[in-house]
Amino acid sequence: MPQVLTTSAQIMCGHGGQAQLSSSSKLKVNGTPVLLQAGVGPTINGCTVQTTNSTAPDLVATVSGGLATKLASGGAPVLLSTFTGTGSGLPQPSPLTATESQTKVLAT
Repeated sequence: MPQVLTTSAQIMCGHGGQAQLSSSSKLKVNGTPVLLQAGVGPTINGCTVQTTNSTAPDLVATVSGGLATKLASGGAPVLLSTFTGTGSGLPQPSPLTATESQTKVLAT
């Protein structure tokens, strides 16, 4: 069963950039708010791809999957460690990966 992501998770592009995370959720794990789709990005900081005529760094995060079907906060599904998403880089958007250290709350 996947872990529930919190604002202490790291969501990163394949080039080392990290998505900004935030949450207004009242649901917390070990005192840390759970992460909802709206709390990922939209900004990615630190992507190492240099801007050229044919390349651009991942600057914007888009969530495409990994939403819980049985656990919500304020009516919005929480994000799980099965999270999928992409950055906005060129020539091809980089997949985003999530790492979460909490193991106390699991969900589907």
